[in-house]
Amino acid sequence: MTASTSLRLVLLAAASSVALAASADVNTATTADGERIIAGYTPSVALSCVGIALFGASTVALWLEWFRTGRKRYMLTLNIAMICMTVGFILRIVYHSNLDSLGGYIAMYMFLLLSPCAFLAHNYLMLSRLSRAMGPDATSCLFLPAHHVGTIFIWSDVITFWMQAAGGGLTAVDNPSLVKAGKYVALAGLCIQLVSYLFFTSLLIVFYSNVRRRHAHLAHPAQPFRFGAHKFWSNSMVYDWRTLVWVVLLSCVGVITRSAFRIVEYSEGYYGKLATSEGYFYLLDALPLWLAMTLYVFFYPPRFIEGARELEQVSSTQYALENGGATVDRYTTESSEKTSRAEERGPIAGFVPKQAPSVVAAALYLLSTCSMWLSFHRTGRPWWLVVLPIGMTCMVAGFVLRFYYSMDENATKLSVYLPFYALLLLSPCTFLATDYILLPRLGRAMGEEVAKTAFLVPIRFLLRFFIWSDVTTFFIQMSGGGLMAAGSSKMSNLGTKVMLVGLVAQTLSFIFFTVILVVFGLRVYRNHMHLVRPTEPWRPTRFNPLAAAPVSDWRLLYWILVVNCVCIIVRSIFRTIESAQGHDGYLATHEGYFYMFDALPLWIAMTLLAYCWPPRVFDGLTLVDGVSPFSNRHVAFAHVGRTPEDRRAMVYGEIGDEHDGKGWAPEPVKLGTYDSYRH
Repeated sequence: MTASTSLRLVLLAAASSVALAASADVNTATTADGERIIAGYTPSVALSCVGIALFGASTVALWLEWFRTGRKRYMLTLNIAMICMTVGFILRIVYHSNLDSLGGYIAMYMFLLLSPCAFLAHNYLMLSRLSRAMGPDATSCLFLPAHHVGTIFIWSDVITFWMQAAGGGLTAVDNPSLVKAGKYVALAGLCIQLVSYLFFTSLLIVFYSNVRRRHAHLAHPAQPFRFGAHKFWSNSMVYDWRTLVWVVLLSCVGVITRSAFRIVEYSEGYYGKLATSEGYFYLLDALPLWLAMTLYVFFYPPRFIEGARELEQVSSTQYALENGGATVDRYTTESSEKTSRAEERGPIAGFVPKQAPSVVAAALYLLSTCSMWLSFHRTGRPWWLVVLPIGMTCMVAGFVLRFYYSMDENATKLSVYLPFYALLLLSPCTFLATDYILLPRLGRAMGEEVAKTAFLVPIRFLLRFFIWSDVTTFFIQMSGGGLMAAGSSKMSNLGTKVMLVGLVAQTLSFIFFTVILVVFGLRVYRNHMHLVRPTEPWRPTRFNPLAAAPVSDWRLLYWILVVNCVCIIVRSIFRTIESAQGHDGYLATHEGYFYMFDALPLWIAMTLLAYCWPPRVFDGLTLVDGVSPFSNRHVAFAHVGRTPEDRRAMVYGEIGDEHDGKGWAPEPVKLGTYDSYRH
């Protein structure tokens, strides 16, 4: 990322965090003058000084080591993050003298909350650097490409970071329901970040175990590490890689402790017990991080990484001498053999995709995506629906990468195959999430009576259940994809089975959702006839898909959801059968079936939502005082003095027309601002 992008990211996170702190919970802490204490408590100057002393000392030691050991650039991540943590504690003292200062709180909170993200990134880089320094024997013990380990996990952090930022953005509005939803979104980001780091820790443990089990020459170094003989302040190389692995594992314990604490603290709210009791912050956040990162002062990673690299070079040279002074080392030879075997196997996908269908699919999805983004901006940017255009954008990227993969030189490259396969397989999860979001909103928009009586399950549980189901099956499929990328046939077969489990669970969950949708429609038609025939029904000849005008006919969105479900179920069944046949099965190696039963149904389903942008329907259902305008006397609902019983009577026609001539008129509606959770 560029410097400007990183700066925007940091500022957004700071603003989001402050928004959460300002609005998510009730803050009763005040100064002696009656001013509100934004943090919810008064920070201790003494404890802040201790934090400055400890983090400052470790920071100075790390910089001294950096200059003494060749100024390795990959260590700058840790060094700069330690400076930021020290600055955070200094700003904590500054904030103590001005407890109602929003600017002081932002600066302090930003440094102490965001700096540890760099600690995670540092550990990601350590595993990647060490495995590559040890040579291909070691990198083969990872079930992810060694040169992508840092990139994959760092991008995982970036994605979860944006989730937290998005959740914080939702809390900046005045609507309590959106504030609550924002809190859950940000909390989900923290949870996924912890899961990602636990996955990394598992990868580190598997790496250590595989190296010890598979490669005896690496498992037992000629110069093993001895604690009593280790010179902590020396710049000499250390030839035992196992020590660095244990140091990274211990630092993982500190980071996981801090992450778990932050999740519990966040779930309680910004003014919960953990957030307003300073001792917990130092015991479960600052102290574990300081211990984790200070380990690198005494066991400075470049000493171990360069030692491993030197051993690998010596081993390669010895191999060359034993084979008649060959100039090519054994790893180059093995790499050439692997390349030859890859060429003999042919394309990773089992076939070379045709370029023309990829171009056509990318063009069709791009048109629908552009229409969605245009409607998104024209209807007031309804952030609760942003998952749909983002998913479509990912599908476009998937087809572009599929076209790139179809070039002859890329057909055998795993690094090209995995991104396009993952995008085309996992992006549709956002389409399922879109349907899960729209149905409960439609029920609420049609009135409290419909919301209470037309659903098989309570509407308040509907969205949570299916979104969590979607998230769970998403991670199962992602885990299966990771195992498939391991390279060995055993791990690939296991990955296929794991992915099949995720697809089956996702299909069953969505079929259950479809049953709920159908029952909803039947109950509305049977029990709520006054809602079935709106006064302004939808007519194709008079409908403008690119307009932002409200649409009051709920049936249009309902039948689009029904068609969506049919298309998505067709796609899910196809993917399940394809996965059951295996990676080299008939369906997987004949791309015509992919376009017929996957790409086309999904495009039809999502293009219908682009045709009838859902916020237009919700705006049309709430033109007047939050009540559906299905009666030609709906203007009477704008009268503030009417009771709910009177309004219901006006809908059912139980009150005459004597009230209709008093000049009441609907209030102006700002499009895209409707939130069904208020009604």
